[in-house]
Amino acid sequence: MKISIVMPVYNGERYLAGAIRSILEQTYRDFELIIVNDASTDGSLKIAEEYAARDSRIRVYTNEQNQKLPRSLNIGFSHCTGELYTWTSDDNLLLPAFCEEMHRAFIEHPEADVVFARMNNMDENGRVFGTTQEPGELNNIYIRNIVAACFMYRSKVQEELGGYDETKFLVEDYDFWLRAYERFQFYYLPEILYSYRYHESSLTSRRWKDIKLRSALLLEEIEARTTDPCALEKIQTGLSRYYQALSHYYFQQVRAAGNSADCRQLLKDRGRKFVSELVKR
Repeated sequence: MKISIVMPVYNGERYLAGAIRSILEQTYRDFELIIVNDASTDGSLKIAEEYAARDSRIRVYTNEQNQKLPRSLNIGFSHCTGELYTWTSDDNLLLPAFCEEMHRAFIEHPEADVVFARMNNMDENGRVFGTTQEPGELNNIYIRNIVAACFMYRSKVQEELGGYDETKFLVEDYDFWLRAYERFQFYYLPEILYSYRYHESSLTSRRWKDIKLRSALLLEEIEARTTDPCALEKIQTGLSRYYQALSHYYFQQVRAAGNSADCRQLLKDRGRKFVSELVKR
């Protein structure tokens, strides 16, 4: 089965070459790489085009205006011709056996629509400092995004879900998995096949608070239509965890601010903003 890999890129020149090489070094060779340059202003496009010129499996498409991640993903997948889909970021790495092991899982488990595995956590210099935890029960997806960044799924999942929700920027992946979980079969592969890079300029680091809040709002949408008691229990646990993390964030802001009159006013303003965000729908 042919594997289609989409890589959205926005000003990713620092790590892009390494991310592309990690795909070209796959032991499974029947793949295509679709790079979507989302109106980058750095050298990302030049790097992508240089690799595409050397390998016919790579195709590069450029958005004239920045479309953000979910729209760029949908653009990328609209050009795919494979039977199995995945996507990766311009700062992360696929380990050499990623495609081969994922492909094998689909062959050995034909009932599976989505396969996901574990990841290394690495710093900005590529040093591994840990791994992701085991997912436990599959319905733990209502507590946290157990799929994370190491996954592959059948093309029908993309088609039947209508792709990524372009209104769910920052949580487009979590929203996709939550919708997929309601309709498709998931299979967990207990292998480490991916390296996820943590660095200060990543979207996850810069927009951490927004991601937590929007994840909670996603769960509230599902809670409103769920009648299964087991699922509801998991959803409520997930909501508690997300709002606890947000509360802890603001508590740390309070501790750092001190007790001057200016600080107290600042905290009041932040508190009002926080409350308005929590109740916003």
